[in-house]
Amino acid sequence: MTEFYLIESLQTFLEKTLNDINQDRPGTDREPYLGSLRTVRPLKAEMQDKEQEVKVNIYNGFVPSAKQESSVFPYVSIFLLDGSVDREYCTCRAQFDIGVYSQEDNRALMNMLRRIINGLSQLENYMLDNKFELSLPFTWSTFEENKHPFHNASIITSWSWYAPCPQNFSTI
Repeated sequence: MTEFYLIESLQTFLEKTLNDINQDRPGTDREPYLGSLRTVRPLKAEMQDKEQEVKVNIYNGFVPSAKQESSVFPYVSIFLLDGSVDREYCTCRAQFDIGVYSQEDNRALMNMLRRIINGLSQLENYMLDNKFELSLPFTWSTFEENKHPFHNASIITSWSWYAPCPQNFSTI
């Protein structure tokens, strides 16, 4: 099913786009290096213990249960919302849900959001894997009900691709 290929392509795209972002592990309080004059740590924080950094988790669908809440952040989950099919094209709306843990503010969330937006905007001819065309505009939003230190946002995109050609095998 082509929708499965779209999800796989989106996962690969996100892994490449977010591969060099490291975020705080929930429950860790880190101090900047001694002598730092910064009042707010940079998005990729200076750390005394590198084991407290975690890579972005990419999920197909729902994030794992709340029992493991501390291990799922930061994350991006991919959902297919709806789609349509006509004679020439198939279209599908995909949503990226983004979750970040940060004791400070939502800068880490905005950094991930901007990385994804930049990555989508830089797709050559807005094509993903030479199969799926990104329709513009796409939208993003943050949520008012975010509970500190957990910050969330979403991006909604629309993709189209050529519909499969129907075959008439009754004449063979």
